[in-house]
Amino acid sequence: MTSFKLRELFPIGSGGMGTTHLACMSAMGEFQRFVVVKRLHEHALHDEGSEQRLLAEAQLAGFVHHANVVGVQHVGVDERGLFLVLDFVDGASVRELLRAARPGTIPEPIALRLILDCLAGLQAIHDAT
Repeated sequence: MTSFKLRELFPIGSGGMGTTHLACMSAMGEFQRFVVVKRLHEHALHDEGSEQRLLAEAQLAGFVHHANVVGVQHVGVDERGLFLVLDFVDGASVRELLRAARPGTIPEPIALRLILDCLAGLQAIHDAT
């Protein structure tokens, strides 16, 4: 039986289906690490379709093990509803990198590396389906 506690710290993102929070996961032996908790938006909590999409995301992620795809560590339900526990990846997102760069200032080798890494992750997801 898995026994751990999650302490959600602050929101780090929001999308069409839900929000993500940085959280601290703690377990036996003073084990702690940062994770991300993804929850449905409040308006989607009782929408069966939204719950099914979140579960489908978790099921697919369970088959994908790739450096360029965030892993799902746990699926759970608590008093606030269904949630996923995801790996925390420290650093800027591609979106943040692109927004911070002036137009035309990302060197071609770096831009190519970003694109190839994204495509490798997408290929891993495709291969799992």
